[in-house]
Amino acid sequence: MAWELFDYVNARSENEFKKWTLGLQKGYLGKLNSKIDLLEQHGMGLLPNMLEGPLVGYPNTYKLTCKGRVQLRPMLCRGPVKNDQEFTFLIGATERDWEYVPSNAPKEAENRRLEVLADSKNRRRAHEKVGVPRKNP
Repeated sequence: MAWELFDYVNARSENEFKKWTLGLQKGYLGKLNSKIDLLEQHGMGLLPNMLEGPLVGYPNTYKLTCKGRVQLRPMLCRGPVKNDQEFTFLIGATERDWEYVPSNAPKEAENRRLEVLADSKNRRRAHEKVGVPRKNP
């Protein structure tokens, strides 16, 4: 079963996760897209250490792990509308020296989850995958 993926949308209808993703370097974007593809295919059945959570103190927040010089830690939740069929990306984050950047990423992810739960039609949209730029031939 393929899982549906969504992105958090702010009050100005801006896709926050897409905005964060557009700022990633090409190599990191490729790694992230690979993990997102696996998440879509396997959902909660991802291999250990690829999808971690729930995070301590945030029982509805998970993080997708992408290793590299900069540790990508996009935060997401199951559902929150159909918990057994979908994920919603809530915030793009990184981890450096065991600290999140931004430092309030788990709390902000939970706040955004609650916004989506209260108004899922306006506060999220289908996941918009950002492609790795191609070189001109």
